[in-house]
Amino acid sequence: MCFWALPLGLGSGAVDAVINNYIAVNYSSRHMNWLHCFWGAGAMVGPYIMGFFLVRGMTWNAGYLTTAIIVIVILLGVMSTQRLWKPSHIPQPANDNGKNTNARSTSVLRIRGVKYALLAFFAYCSMEGTAMLWSATFLVATRDITAEAAATFSALVYIGLTAGRVSAGFVSNKLGDKQMVRIGLAVAFVGIILVWLPFVPDWVTLAGLVIVGLGCAPIFPALMHATPAHFGQQNSQALVGIQMASAYTGLTLVPPLFGVMVGWWGAGIFAPFLFVFFLLNLGAVVALNKSVA
Repeated sequence: MCFWALPLGLGSGAVDAVINNYIAVNYSSRHMNWLHCFWGAGAMVGPYIMGFFLVRGMTWNAGYLTTAIIVIVILLGVMSTQRLWKPSHIPQPANDNGKNTNARSTSVLRIRGVKYALLAFFAYCSMEGTAMLWSATFLVATRDITAEAAATFSALVYIGLTAGRVSAGFVSNKLGDKQMVRIGLAVAFVGIILVWLPFVPDWVTLAGLVIVGLGCAPIFPALMHATPAHFGQQNSQALVGIQMASAYTGLTLVPPLFGVMVGWWGAGIFAPFLFVFFLLNLGAVVALNKSVA
């Protein structure tokens, strides 16, 4: 199982990097938001597929087999429609930051602003991943909510994320990537504060989780879509891959770190922990915008 998780992760990472760059270079911010909206839909369907078989007394193998069949169907669909995967002609603003944007002659990591972009993706996914994976534990430990109900309510962040990306798709072309990131950060801030408030009814906390998801919704797609504009199309594929790696690093390392800290100080640190990474994300975005201005 552990061995085959490696090619599973390699394949998933390659698909993420390539398709994000394809959308960023060839399509609008609207399409990027809707691409990640369907990621949220898949993230909600996956556990349901596994649960469908487990509650019927079948093994986890059936869930994996079903998912494998879905992936094979997608593969066949992509292979049979290759002629449709042609670049569109939406113009992309060029910005080489005064640097040589030929990725073969200079390290993309040395381009001005890249390190801030990587930090922004790391901080964002750290915040998003912790909110998704630990919200149920937080609700059980700090609110008068049963474990069964909390497991259901933990989907609130996913619901907010998916709904937010559907909505963002309708306005992102008009507002632009930078403005969408600003709006997302502002909404996420409100959500974190609502979750943080003590002595409030449970519905306020639950609403806060939805609002955190809504705030997170446009941040990742907008930052990803802005990559060619920030650093040049010549560098975008390499940088999209590196940015995805930075995002996955945050998603992999920070939620387990939070789990260790919960063992020390309790689940009440949930909102303050999210707020720390919110501030880190905000600072990285501000520095990135200044460096590529």
